[in-house]
Amino acid sequence: MAAKRKPGAEFLCKVRYLNTLPDLPFAPKLLKVDADAHVHRLTRYQHTNLAQRQPYPMYVDADLGMPLDLVLMGSFDQRTDPNLYEVSPEDQLLMSAPVREGQPGRGRAAGVSWLRRTEYIASEMTRTLSQSKHASSVRPLGNVMDMSRSAQIAAIKRSFAQAGSMEAEGVQAWHHPSKPGVHAVESLPLLPNTKVWTDSHSHCILDADPSLASSEHELPLASTMLRPVPSATNPDNYFLAAYTPTPETQAALEEQSLTGRTAMGPLLYTHGRDYSFERRMFDDLSQLTLTLVPGEGALYTSVSSRLHLRKKRAVGSRVPLYAGYRAEQDIEGVAPSALALSFRDPTDAIPESRTNGQSEL
Repeated sequence: MAAKRKPGAEFLCKVRYLNTLPDLPFAPKLLKVDADAHVHRLTRYQHTNLAQRQPYPMYVDADLGMPLDLVLMGSFDQRTDPNLYEVSPEDQLLMSAPVREGQPGRGRAAGVSWLRRTEYIASEMTRTLSQSKHASSVRPLGNVMDMSRSAQIAAIKRSFAQAGSMEAEGVQAWHHPSKPGVHAVESLPLLPNTKVWTDSHSHCILDADPSLASSEHELPLASTMLRPVPSATNPDNYFLAAYTPTPETQAALEEQSLTGRTAMGPLLYTHGRDYSFERRMFDDLSQLTLTLVPGEGALYTSVSSRLHLRKKRAVGSRVPLYAGYRAEQDIEGVAPSALALSFRDPTDAIPESRTNGQSEL
């Protein structure tokens, strides 16, 4: 049953009297109206004096901005002739073409006794004269660089020859291009790092320390490991879990870097923080990282992306994972509390991929 409407709700303003109208005393009827006899009287238009005195609207063209005579449209087809109409000598200056930028103009405007030559007019006149003076000496430079393979190889060979001649002169003769008092002290060869060139490197920026314990802040970030974990709400989204080595694992890694011998036994990493990340990809060789190696020089490595890591949430209860990176044993949306890693022999595909990458280099 429909709700009963409040009396007077159909009016725009508040009614003074709320008395409702009584019902009709009889049923409604349909009356037949002879429309044919009255159709001409109802639709016939009678011209009045007011309509005759009212002018019709004049449409203005958007381009010319002036009333157009729609009868003589051909008058706009002819080209503009400056000699078509006689121009007064006082208005001849208005018919001259304006001076464009970079073209020589008038050296000095006509002097007017009552017009003061302001600072803006003086600077504008000086700028115009200086540009017109040097306009003839400026010539557009074409593309004179040869980017063919043979030209690039020749340019690289010339750079080595030039570097050899500069080495013969001595580093004391090298000066900074913009700071005359600064000179070189030592020169180092700059070469690509062929050992890790085939690997993909990312520049990571963290807003919080990966370790939760305050006593582990001194651990080097180079030993920290990041592992992607699928989100519980959306499996297509990932967050990164940070793992730091235990003191025993850190000591084993330091011994391995000094002696070169592979650490025996599994390496234990404990879970620290979870990070949400934003990744920005770079073009090839647009971002480089330099590493100074004593006795070898400077080695550069290409950086393929940059990761901005932001602290995600507090650590909850987790299950240790001692079987490597088998994702089927992980709890969805929760990173394991510990990882035990062991070294294995590389497969046949890894040396082949490294060889292909070094051949491209």
